[in-house]
Amino acid sequence: AMRECVPCEDPSWAWSCSGLLCDHFTSEVRFWFVYQAGAAQVLSFTGDDDVWVFINRRLAVDLGGIHTPLDGSVNLDLIASDSALVDGGLYEIVVFQAERQTYGSSYRLTLGGINPAPSQCGPS
Repeated sequence: AMRECVPCEDPSWAWSCSGLLCDHFTSEVRFWFVYQAGAAQVLSFTGDDDVWVFINRRLAVDLGGIHTPLDGSVNLDLIASDSALVDGGLYEIVVFQAERQTYGSSYRLTLGGINPAPSQCGPS
C-alpha cells in the first residue's frame, strides 16, 4: 500500500508518512558545459550525506558517508589539467547525491559562470 507523505507538525522534522519518517532518496544531475579557461567557472556545493561529482568522467568531489553539512567548491581552472579539460571543449558534469538521514536534508548545488548561451534555431 502506498503511503502519502505530509509535513510534520514539528518543523525540526522534515516529513512524515503515516507517523513514520519518509524514506531516503537519491538524485542525479547531468549538465553539459563549454570549458572557458580563465572564466571563473566554479561548482559550489553543500551536502550532509554522500555527494560525488564527476567532471569529464573524472572524480572531482568525494563527500562519501553520513556527516554534518560540508561545503566545498571546485574551480574548473584549478582541475583543468587533471580532468583533461581543453579551452573551448564541451564536457559533462555529473553529480550523484544520496540522502541517508531520515530527519532532514542539507543539499545545495551552484554552477557559477557555467551557463551556456541559449541555442538559436532557425530555418536553413
